[in-house]
Amino acid sequence: MAAASASEAFDAIGKAMQADATLASKVGGVLQFELGSVSWTVSCTGEGSVAEGRASAPDATITMSEPDFLKLYAGKLTAPRWSTAVLHSLVIEKKIRPMALCAGL
Repeated sequence: MAAASASEAFDAIGKAMQADATLASKVGGVLQFELGSVSWTVSCTGEGSVAEGRASAPDATITMSEPDFLKLYAGKLTAPRWSTAVLHSLVIEKKIRPMALCAGL
């Protein structure tokens, strides 16, 4: 599934978590996405939630451009390209793909 904007992608992830309460537990943790001047938080704890803005204590922070995020969301960004993103606290590879799958990819 492609998205025209990060807002659209995060909205789809949030709707997918609402539709299936088990999705958040499959990922676990709090992911913060820094996309230029905009931040998004995907909380994969409890029932899960998605919100624009920064988390108070994210388990991982992913920093990249919005165009790169949209490619990642669509499954079209290869590891050597997105591995240059700033990743903190966790090994993210196993976290990002499940979030894309949550949205129906």
